[in-house]
Amino acid sequence: MGRQRGIRFYNDADIDFHTGDMEMTMTNKVINLPEARISSLDIPGRDGMLDISAAVGRTRYKNRMLVFNFVIVEADSMAAEKTLQKLASCIHGKRMNIIEDDDPTHYYMGRCTISSVGTEPHVIKFNVTCDCDTYRYDCYDNGLWEWDSFDFENDIATDYDDIVFNGSIDVLVVAGDKIVFPTFICSDDMSVEHNGVIYQLNRGSNLTELVLDSGINTLIFKRDGEGKVSIRYRGGYL
Repeated sequence: MGRQRGIRFYNDADIDFHTGDMEMTMTNKVINLPEARISSLDIPGRDGMLDISAAVGRTRYKNRMLVFNFVIVEADSMAAEKTLQKLASCIHGKRMNIIEDDDPTHYYMGRCTISSVGTEPHVIKFNVTCDCDTYRYDCYDNGLWEWDSFDFENDIATDYDDIVFNGSIDVLVVAGDKIVFPTFICSDDMSVEHNGVIYQLNRGSNLTELVLDSGINTLIFKRDGEGKVSIRYRGGYL
């Protein structure tokens, strides 16, 4: 029998486990979209309200809530309680990275709370509520995809490592919903142009004021002679 469908929780403090390995059964999940931050002004003499939600250039969002319902069924009620206690020691009140089995190429980041614990003979029912950041993020390391979990129909490959060019090259970079500042790792001094603005890059790692907008971005790299550049960033999606 394979592992039960569930959630992987992990952080930077050596906590990394899947609920299916703890004999927990996930019975339901609710993954809410983040609520938009809506702002409006009531201007005398004007009909209606003036919506200024995107006055900063784009819509901003609040946190998003994830709720997972679990049940532990054990012939030994004491064993079920110990399993729940073990889970609480790992995640209750802690900020975790969260990957659900139906979306293995992205993760959420949020603070977890165990609640609504109901105990019956040999059965414990409870909820894990996660107060998460706005976006779900790409699961990749240093710009490289873990291809075993890549969905070729729905995922966007963001592997822009070791791009070699001579003189200049146009690179199309696809960014998610979250605006990000990419890091450029350059073999030599060069420049990159984006939306008509030119940024000077030095040999090594560079973090500039260049912002990747949601969608397709055209980056133009230039230098005298041959060069190599890697583009690193972590995409975020609603």
